[in-house]
Amino acid sequence: MPNYTNQAMNRDIKELCRLAGIDEEIRVTTYKGNVRTDKIQPKWELVNALSMGITPTS
Repeated sequence: MPNYTNQAMNRDIKELCRLAGIDEEIRVTTYKGNVRTDKIQPKWELVNALSMGITPTS
């Protein structure tokens, strides 16, 4: 198996999730001071390998 950086693994996992149709809309809310910003993104854009417990091989 090839060695991956975390960034490359996240990019590939996001692409696989997009191709698999994991596209449920998720509302992401952020605050900057008292200003609330809501953003709707497809779920595949929010997938992160580290939060899934996947680490790149070295």
